[in-house]
Amino acid sequence: DTGVDPDHPDLAAKVLPGYDFVNSDYDPRDDNGHGTHAAGIAAAMTNNGIGVAGMNWGARLLPLKVLDANGNGTYYNMINSIYYAANQGARILNLSLGGPSDSPLLQGAVSYAIGLGCLIFAATGNQGASVLYPAIYPEVIAVAATDYLDQRAAYSSDELSFERIHQMPKPLQEGGVPIWVSGTVNRRVLRRLARFGSGW
Repeated sequence: DTGVDPDHPDLAAKVLPGYDFVNSDYDPRDDNGHGTHAAGIAAAMTNNGIGVAGMNWGARLLPLKVLDANGNGTYYNMINSIYYAANQGARILNLSLGGPSDSPLLQGAVSYAIGLGCLIFAATGNQGASVLYPAIYPEVIAVAATDYLDQRAAYSSDELSFERIHQMPKPLQEGGVPIWVSGTVNRRVLRRLARFGSGW
């Protein structure tokens, strides 16, 4: 979303050449911190005595900056980044961002990436209101936040209703932190996750 710090000691060895859609250059350096934070959760180095251990220590990171230093961006850049990542061979796309409006162009980018075999994770949002796009699309794995009681956090957006949100199986829980997906994608997504196996 906001890029990745290529010099971060927990990430430097994993960062591939990416692109900055905000400044139209090949330096997707993070000037906000959110993108580096998300990258660390996904893929920080392990067994190095630094920082945290990422969920997938074998993953590589293709940083694509679509949000500026203030966390603002455009659908245009988000859409282009989805096509870019899919065409570069990315298997998992993480969009820790979203917008309030539907867009046929955004839906088209998501469908294109899915058609190339990508899994797409997207944030539901932190406004405690409607789920953002593209997280609301049925083929996208919508990621919400939970609190210490394992209930949806009050700030986490959820118009899908808690009854339609299902916890994923134990093997997909790391460190006691469950991943939640909307019931509309559950069966289809679980089959696709099973195909990815330990490579995700």
